[in-house]
Amino acid sequence: SIGALFLFSGCATGPVAGAFTFTKHSTGGDAGVALDVSASESKTGSSACRGILGLISFGDCSVDAAAKDGGISKVKSVTHDTTNILYFYSSYTTTVKGE
Repeated sequence: SIGALFLFSGCATGPVAGAFTFTKHSTGGDAGVALDVSASESKTGSSACRGILGLISFGDCSVDAAAKDGGISKVKSVTHDTTNILYFYSSYTTTVKGE
C-alpha cells in the first residue's frame, strides 16, 4: 500500500534512513577525497543538505562546499552527520578539517 511505501522508503534522508520517529548518525571517512595526512586541523568548515517531507531537498553538502566554507585547501579529515525526524525533516552535514 502507499502508506507502507511512505513508511519504509528512504527519500531525502541521506545514507541512513529512520523509518520510525528519530535517527541521528555520524560517520567519518574520506568521501572519495584525497586527504593530506600531513595537514593540521587548524580550520573547520561545514556544508549541509536538508529535506522536508521527503519531497523537497536543498543545499550543497559536498566536501568541496565544506572546504570552501572553512577556507581549507588541504583536507585532513571529513565527517558526516545525518539526522532524520519521522520523515518530516532530514539533514545531512559534512564537516571538513584541515588547513
